[in-house]
Amino acid sequence: MTREYQFVDGSRIMAVSADTVGRCFERMLRAGPLTAERVLSKARREDHPLHPAFEWDDSRAAEEYRLAQARHLTRSVQVVHEDGSTEPLVIHLVHEKCGGSAYVAMAVVAGDAELRAAALAEALGLLNGIARRYHYLDELSDVWSVLEMVADRDVVPV
Repeated sequence: MTREYQFVDGSRIMAVSADTVGRCFERMLRAGPLTAERVLSKARREDHPLHPAFEWDDSRAAEEYRLAQARHLTRSVQVVHEDGSTEPLVIHLVHEKCGGSAYVAMAVVAGDAELRAAALAEALGLLNGIARRYHYLDELSDVWSVLEMVADRDVVPV
């Protein structure tokens, strides 16, 4: 029986198919768990099926890495309140008010109904993704039930 594969929602991988990646990973898993280093090592060969999934132009790869560092830096700053509690300075949203994808100050999101709804939809989407990923963990069944109840309340305006 041949397995089928698909990329997770939100994946931006276009250079190779999910079936190609899945088959390569299945072969690699026979030799042990996957690591990023093992995957990259295999993909370095120009004739390897995963090779096109990577940026091999070092100057472009360096710029992409710096952008990833900038995203990480942006997500890493928290505001410390007088009572010692913390919250992120910014939250990532995809919304036309932000010009597409951007980091928006939490205070702005809290004060704007549209942005707040977008943040809530994003949070529920992430939580549902976690539920799909870990649905087999019976120890979390109460968590999944609460998540379903929140989703059923239709708390995100359309």
